[in-house]
This record gives sequence, structure tokens and C-alpha cells, in this order.
Amino acid sequence: MLAHSNGYKWLYIDYRSSLTSHHLPENIVDQIRPFQPDILQRNDHYQLSDSCLVVVLQKTIDQPFIPPIDAATGTHTHNKALKKRYPTVFGNHSKKNYFLKPFGLFRKFRSKKSASKN
Repeated sequence: MLAHSNGYKWLYIDYRSSLTSHHLPENIVDQIRPFQPDILQRNDHYQLSDSCLVVVLQKTIDQPFIPPIDAATGTHTHNKALKKRYPTVFGNHSKKNYFLKPFGLFRKFRSKKSASKN
């Protein structure tokens, strides 16, 4: 959603996870216990591992940041405020030619990088 809403290009993605597992940390168990007293018994059955998600996105269009919105592809709205706030989601992007206007700073960076190779 973040990439779609902002016209970002996916450059890289990876998921890594530790092979070592452990139970829920004590501080989390302590916070859950007042609401779910059986968390101590359930925690004996949980196995968690440290993990990370690495994502690299490239901004390809010159537009303000648009926070992601959880809307199915092709969703339509008649709400003008939503259309204005999420132009790439609700199909209002053609008015500002967002997808036709490359991100200027990237273009400048790329041309400097190309010049340094020659």
C-alpha cells in the first residue's frame, strides 16, 4: 500500500529470522497478565524468534507523501476529501500528472552518477 500510494518502485525486499527461539519477554507478559491471567501457562507453548524485514523503495514521482490507506484495489469513493488526500488510490492522479513527472532529485543524482563513471 505504501509503495502504491506514493508511486514507489520496489528495489529490494528480504526477510530474516533467528534460528534461536524464546518465550514472550517478561515485560510483555506482565502487561498482558491483568487482562489474561492464563498468559503464564500459554507462554510455555509459545516460541518466538527475532526477525527483521528489509525493504528498499525508490521514489519515482514528485508528489507529497501520502500515508497508506487500507483500501482494496479499485475502490471508489464520492468523498472529495478522500479523493484529494489519496489521489493515487482513488484515481484522481491524472489532474496533477503525478505519474508523468519524474522525481527531480533522483534524476539529478542519477545524471551526476552517470557523469562520474565516464
